[in-house]
Amino acid sequence: MIGRKRLVRAIAVISVAVATGQTVESLRPTAKDVGKTGTGVSGADILPSSASLVPAGSLPDIRGITPVAAASEAADRNACVPSLALASSAGAMIDVSLRAPCNADERVVIRHAGIPFTAQMGADGRLSLTLPALERNAVVAAYFEGSAIALATVEIPDVEHQSRFAFQAPYPVEFQLRAEEGETLHLGGASGSGRILILGSDQVAEPHLAQVYTFPGVDLASSSLSVKVRVTEQTCGRSFKAETRVSQGGAVTAQTLPVTMPICGMSGDNLVLKNLLSAVTLAAPK
Repeated sequence: MIGRKRLVRAIAVISVAVATGQTVESLRPTAKDVGKTGTGVSGADILPSSASLVPAGSLPDIRGITPVAAASEAADRNACVPSLALASSAGAMIDVSLRAPCNADERVVIRHAGIPFTAQMGADGRLSLTLPALERNAVVAAYFEGSAIALATVEIPDVEHQSRFAFQAPYPVEFQLRAEEGETLHLGGASGSGRILILGSDQVAEPHLAQVYTFPGVDLASSSLSVKVRVTEQTCGRSFKAETRVSQGGAVTAQTLPVTMPICGMSGDNLVLKNLLSAVTLAAPK
């Protein structure tokens, strides 16, 4: 009896094993199926559609798409880079052409031979001006509020036949360069003459102005120079440093002049700086 039960149980186990083997064999790809892919069976050949992580037909067709985002950003940055062009003109002058499309109407500081002055960009992001050269190998730089800088150089051979004196004082100092040539007096400012050129615009925040005098010849002793500094409520009792540049034969001599203004209560008076080509003396207020 017991032997018959064991025999029946063994037959049942063998039947389950055979059925399981047939099921596994039915899921195994045939050689014919393998030949269709050439590399083996892919997951799509085995997994039912319900096991896919991406719904059928949801992937876009990426053919023809060009990756332009990075190139576009780089192009935008390049479009905002300011450019500066310089040209030599008659009388040892420098024609300046500044282009900054992303800095329209902004304040800009122009610097040449260490002398800075302010200007304002046009509504079209352009600025054109002319300034007297102080160096043969002239370097001009433009500084914007956002730290952008444009730099250019130009050769000015004619500057070797010129002698020039430049004076610059920081904001809010008001000054006037004066040059006496015998009986002739040249003045900077609104009533100035052609020998003294005013550099800079006072229509911007914290304006910096410079004045440049061109001698009638190469002899610096042919003229007597002085600077009249106006005493105002903003400058009285204060000290500041003025900058001067003397250009002879294309070579520049730089000097920093410490200036102490009279005490407050004397607004409307003037302080006169003399002997600018050697040492500075402070004359009594006039």
